[in-house]
Amino acid sequence: MAASGQSQQRLTQHPAYDGQPSWSPDGSKLLFVSDRSGGWRIWVMDADGKNPTQLSQQPLSENPIWSPDGNQIAYDADGNNDGWLELWVMNADGTNQRKVYEPGYPYDAWMSSWSPDGKRLAFTRAEWLQYQGNWYWVGAQTASFNLVNSVLVDMHPRDPVVSPHWQTTDNTEPVTSLGIQPVYQRNAATLAWIANDPGGAGILQYDVQYRLGPSGVWTDWRMNVTPGSSNLLNFAPLSGETVYFRTRAIDRAFNAESWPGESGDTFTTFYDWAIVGTAYDNRGTPLIGISADDQQYAFDILASNNTGEFSTYFSGQQTTFAPAWSGIGYLNLPATTFPAEKDVTQDVIMPPADNVVNNWGFETGNFSGADWSARGLPTPVLVTTNPHTGQYAAFLGESIVFSPTLKIHGDGNSFTGGSDIRLDGDGRLHTVWWTDTTQTGIGLEIFYSSRHLTGPGTPPSSFQMLQLLSALFPGTSLPLVRLTLPGLQKTVPIQRCFIPGALLLAYGPTPCK
Repeated sequence: MAASGQSQQRLTQHPAYDGQPSWSPDGSKLLFVSDRSGGWRIWVMDADGKNPTQLSQQPLSENPIWSPDGNQIAYDADGNNDGWLELWVMNADGTNQRKVYEPGYPYDAWMSSWSPDGKRLAFTRAEWLQYQGNWYWVGAQTASFNLVNSVLVDMHPRDPVVSPHWQTTDNTEPVTSLGIQPVYQRNAATLAWIANDPGGAGILQYDVQYRLGPSGVWTDWRMNVTPGSSNLLNFAPLSGETVYFRTRAIDRAFNAESWPGESGDTFTTFYDWAIVGTAYDNRGTPLIGISADDQQYAFDILASNNTGEFSTYFSGQQTTFAPAWSGIGYLNLPATTFPAEKDVTQDVIMPPADNVVNNWGFETGNFSGADWSARGLPTPVLVTTNPHTGQYAAFLGESIVFSPTLKIHGDGNSFTGGSDIRLDGDGRLHTVWWTDTTQTGIGLEIFYSSRHLTGPGTPPSSFQMLQLLSALFPGTSLPLVRLTLPGLQKTVPIQRCFIPGALLLAYGPTPCK
């Protein structure tokens, strides 16, 4: 019936005894005791009386009480048929029926209530006396049994108290704080939160909801999250969607925190690929209103602000994306293809609208026609490497090809790394670099390569290499180094000597004097 006493409705129609009803915490089901199966047992049915189902199997099952979280049921029963009632607990679906406390002769245990934290049972321990063939109830004490550590506590050992009910003094809602999310995120969001319960009962669980877009419907996502689990949840991405999140806590006194308003606690927008950068004109001035768009996959396009910074976010399972830049008063830049493995930072220079240079981006892919005439030696070529924007760039000059790298092993050195380059009088460019490959300061390896500026030329002699190495090591002393050089048939110690006005690198078994 309603709380006012109206709308009374009979729920059971069976001729057997049906009594001792108990609501589930969510109000969807009712426990009751019935002997319709031949003896008193615990039954459950829907709140409207439908789908009655027997749960307990023990004789004299009675006084069923739901746990605060609705996951378990406590009751008393005579499971061993000795005539005395014990405390029993089972799962809400009737599984895992187990005896948790047996008072022993001559006592009954009458189940009364759960503690708000769901860890203890309050019950009446009734004492009986047999006199002249009759049993007489002579006393009752209130006790509690801890389901976690099986500790029994006599709460009122001298007072005849029956049917104790556990209540809490905490009537204050807990307070939850959900971490703020970035405005845009790639891949997934990690939600983290903390909660405080001013009433002191402690946090029982968290509930988390989400919705898609500012006008979407709030949807349960993670409910009944216990404090013992991680307060970090990964939300699978919904690319191109702005997702709002909100959370609440419920304490062990079952005070439920109010859900935040329609804006929730935080929101974020997921994307698959992004490009950011700064737009300039051809004089280096930051531009306002320049945007990058691919006309297909871009869903959030943020045009450049007063500092020239722009950003665009794309949605689509693509291996590449090809944005193009545009803005009022400037020519559009050609579409430029980027791999989608990671986000890209790309600054751009916008050509003026009155630009008179045809094919200024070389996007025709050749120098033929009336736009360009490529002359001189070496001849300019079009390449697809390192384009500023678009697909092509003009390469002027020729590639510098050095001789094969020569690795010169050394030992006993304390150098940690460096490099140098020298041009000799014959037009040959020499370069040398060294590094400590062992990260210990003693594993020096020296590398050498050269190139003649006008042609192959003559490879350097061993003595030329020694002169070059001498010039590369600054200072007035050089730790002893053992080198194997081209033209030398053995490994020899090398030491540089300092002579005023000259540098000399000597090699051989005798150090400089």
